[in-house]
Amino acid sequence: MSTENNKFIIRRYIEELNRRNESILEELVADEFRETVRQGYLRNITAFPDYFVEIMEILAEGDQVAVEWSYRGVHRGVYKGYPPTGKVISGKAISIYRLKDRKIIDARGIWDRGELWQQLGLIPGQVI
Repeated sequence: MSTENNKFIIRRYIEELNRRNESILEELVADEFRETVRQGYLRNITAFPDYFVEIMEILAEGDQVAVEWSYRGVHRGVYKGYPPTGKVISGKAISIYRLKDRKIIDARGIWDRGELWQQLGLIPGQVI
């Protein structure tokens, strides 16, 4: 499969999750990885019902697709045991997806969790 096709799949995956189309997981995520993805997705939209991801850049090489993205949402549900704060979160992240036979088989993400906890008021702000 071409890198352009892989980028198209990941772009569509993110856009459909932004629309809350959970059925896209059946179509684009491999069976053995689907439940892991579903649990993360449900955790996020339960805690941040208006959670939205914007793709800033998308690159592909071979079977991997890298996405630089920003996110935002309002903390309205329990997140990792913490009750809703009503606070707005936003930040940037990078995810790397791996595909096989037009399905996502793996994903890794890097983001500043400390920044998220600060925005939620769960840890103090920067002191430097």
